[in-house]
Amino acid sequence: MPVENTTPNRGYQKPFGSNNLEDDVLRLIAALDAIDVDVAGLLVSVTQRALLVHSHVISETTGLQAALDAKQDESEKGNANGYASLGPDGKVPAAQLPSALFGSLNYQGDWNANTNTPTIPAAAAGNKGWYYMVSVAGATSVGGITDWKVGDWAVSDGTKWVKIDNTDAVASVAGKSGAVTLQVADITDMSANGRSLAQAANYAAMKTLLAITAADITNASANGRSLITAADYAAMRTLLGLVAAATAATASTLAQRDASGDITTRLFRSE
Repeated sequence: MPVENTTPNRGYQKPFGSNNLEDDVLRLIAALDAIDVDVAGLLVSVTQRALLVHSHVISETTGLQAALDAKQDESEKGNANGYASLGPDGKVPAAQLPSALFGSLNYQGDWNANTNTPTIPAAAAGNKGWYYMVSVAGATSVGGITDWKVGDWAVSDGTKWVKIDNTDAVASVAGKSGAVTLQVADITDMSANGRSLAQAANYAAMKTLLAITAADITNASANGRSLITAADYAAMRTLLGLVAAATAATASTLAQRDASGDITTRLFRSE
């Protein structure tokens, strides 16, 4: 019986030294037939594949023309309605970014204005909106400003540093802070008499303190001084000879009588 000897990949039969010649001839015939079938299949595949170097018209590639029409040319790089470029650092230059991105404040931390720690950089477009809050007062010159108090802000507007002064508010009034309500005693530059007047409850109390009487008013007539000293409007009305006259429209019309008691002039009425 012949020894089976085949190729490792496709299993084609091969002759073997101990086999009879007539057996190996048959085996070789079978191997050649199998090789013929495989080669024929390869030839078909080769003829159907694209050449290594070949070409296509654009219309033969789906979507290629639309993609080419939608592309932006290199001349549009960094220009309006184009696309942004990248700088040497691999980032979009600040000049090509919307200014709104740099318009808001960006807190950078506390700043020691005495030792300039951390060091305030030169104002530039890249640090527009940066601000530092003074934690230690000092006189470091930043943008020509040297008066730095705790709580002040150093802010970059992109071209220079400016100060937002948070320390000029009134610290206290008469030694008081917060919602201050002054008392007369708090006004130290007022005399004792002045404070008494300020505390007077009303004009009568002030008049008493000042000891003012109608007689002190020398440029008023006797009748005028009488009116001034009248206790209330009723006393003034009596001095003026005013009475209420009954009318169809109102019962509170005021009029003036003559020497005989007759009403001569209607002064006013309230309706």
